[in-house]
Amino acid sequence: ILLFIQKGYVNIFYDVNKDIPNSGSTNNVFYLVKFLKNYPDSKITLEGFADETGNSAANIDLSNRRAQKLLEIIKGSGIDTSRIKLVARGVNTEFLNNELGYNLSRRVSIILE
Repeated sequence: ILLFIQKGYVNIFYDVNKDIPNSGSTNNVFYLVKFLKNYPDSKITLEGFADETGNSAANIDLSNRRAQKLLEIIKGSGIDTSRIKLVARGVNTEFLNNELGYNLSRRVSIILE
């Protein structure tokens, strides 16, 4: 998983207007916690994103809540949260404005520091 985190390939995905990881991201959450336990000196940033639906303020709030809830899950697994930064990015515009693009935009990306 170290290689995937270093390359920016680990993301936790969310359903529309939700701040709890979707069922398809359960394994990624598990691997992230395992990584943090196995590498106790590692530090990460959780970057929260939203799709383009909704207004800007709501999307910033939602992206922040997504990162915050993931932080709470990590903390509940015994990880010291001083190792983790949060960033709410709001709308992600990397993807097309279609259903697939929206699904890929609703995420928290894990960045290895």
